Amino acid sequence: MVWFNCITAFRNLPDTTASDASGGVSLFLVRSQRFRIARILRIASGLTPVSVLGLYGTRYTLLGMEFGSLTDIVASGFGGGISISDLQESCSAIPKERGVYLVVRDVSTPPSFLQASTGAHLGGRDPSVSAEILKRCWVPNSKVLYVGKAGGTGQTTTLHGRLRSYMEYSLGMQRRHWGGRYIWQLADVRDLRVYWAVHPNEEPAHVESCLLKEFKRIYNYLPFANLRG
Repeated sequence: MVWFNCITAFRNLPDTTASDASGGVSLFLVRSQRFRIARILRIASGLTPVSVLGLYGTRYTLLGMEFGSLTDIVASGFGGGISISDLQESCSAIPKERGVYLVVRDVSTPPSFLQASTGAHLGGRDPSVSAEILKRCWVPNSKVLYVGKAGGTGQTTTLHGRLRSYMEYSLGMQRRHWGGRYIWQLADVRDLRVYWAVHPNEEPAHVESCLLKEFKRIYNYLPFANLRG
């Protein structure tokens, strides 16, 4: 048992450390004997903390999540993994709490794009864009296609409500979810999966912003369907 004191967020949190092949450190945070390991964080040498995530009311800093690794995404606190085809049928499994969510494509084959989006036309605007634009926005080697948020101070939106609106929008219903619309031009969109993390004690907008900054740091671009960050 050691103490990892060089980052304020981890002070006074017991942990175990082990070097990995890249020269970084794998940090395993254990809340108590009643809970399994809550986080696996990879800390690259000199990496600045980029995301603050809450788990069971505890403040943690997420460092260097690998957006190209489903194992790392899950280890970083994201659960769910429900297919869009299932969520279009029912969103009952999604928690009615605030947090952030990811749309994930867990295959390495190049994408195929639909000529027309399945999303609703809002205010007369067609959500469809050309295949050239979609190809330009595609980020190889990332499984994360979109980062979204739900709720925050002064807001009543929950993950359940936000994702239900997103699914209904994809089916052509008039729902206010213009963000992430590029997802609905993927030919295999129904096979994509949605993961989420509940953040009752953090501002989802801040968590989302930090995840997008970390993504851009790694890939030099935003995720495929995030048009602004």
